[in-house]
Amino acid sequence: MREKWQVRCGWIKVHPMIDVETNQVLGLEVTDESVPEDQMFILLLDQVQQHCGEEHPVHRVLGDGAYDRNELCNVLEKRKILAGIKTRVDGSNLFDWIGLSVPETGSDWADIGCGRG
Repeated sequence: MREKWQVRCGWIKVHPMIDVETNQVLGLEVTDESVPEDQMFILLLDQVQQHCGEEHPVHRVLGDGAYDRNELCNVLEKRKILAGIKTRVDGSNLFDWIGLSVPETGSDWADIGCGRG
């Protein structure tokens, strides 16, 4: 029936930001499949920093190659947030110089990711 009437049922994407120590969802956005993951990053980071405030600041983030973008690197550098982002083969390589050798200070890693529902 989809082929006959050319009806297309789209996907939704769930963009979470999660504390990797507690598995607590810190931020969440739901979009359709046309929104890239990296476009939601700054919005999620703002959401987390607004809700968690100074009591539980985000010091570091983890992400896959979808988040290897110059704009995101600049935002993290400006906010003094360390990044653990897997660089893509054709990526920016700017995350290579963001230091990750800071000693562990507790539960301050936030993970960013995308899931489909």
